[in-house]
Amino acid sequence: MAERPNKFKALYKNRKESNLTDELVDQLYNHEEEKGLSKPTVPVEPVIVTEIKPEIKPEAYSESISAKTKHKKVGRPKKTEEERSMFNFRISDSKKEMINVASSAKGLSKTDYIEYLIEEDYKKNKEYYDMVKANMKK
Repeated sequence: MAERPNKFKALYKNRKESNLTDELVDQLYNHEEEKGLSKPTVPVEPVIVTEIKPEIKPEAYSESISAKTKHKKVGRPKKTEEERSMFNFRISDSKKEMINVASSAKGLSKTDYIEYLIEEDYKKNKEYYDMVKANMKK
């Protein structure tokens, strides 16, 4: 008796996406022969599970983010409640090295060290700086 063609393999090779493997296809074919079915059954399409992400509206997203941040804020806590801004300037390498060494010696970050120097200078010369500030606004 001539060997029957494996229709499962033909279906498997014509598919674009499948969870079927060669071993599984052969098992389906052999199982069909064991049952004694004259006509091969069509294999059930494998279920491909895809995650469906719910669409989040911007208002709902911002509300959920704000609700999460109320409990615990991410990152380092603010040092002061005062608003801060960026201030960039160029400095020579030798001065930069001095800042690195001095800030390390004091156990401060570079920003904290520069703020410390500014505050100390302002405390020493407060009267003079207040006079300059008054003249600047005129």
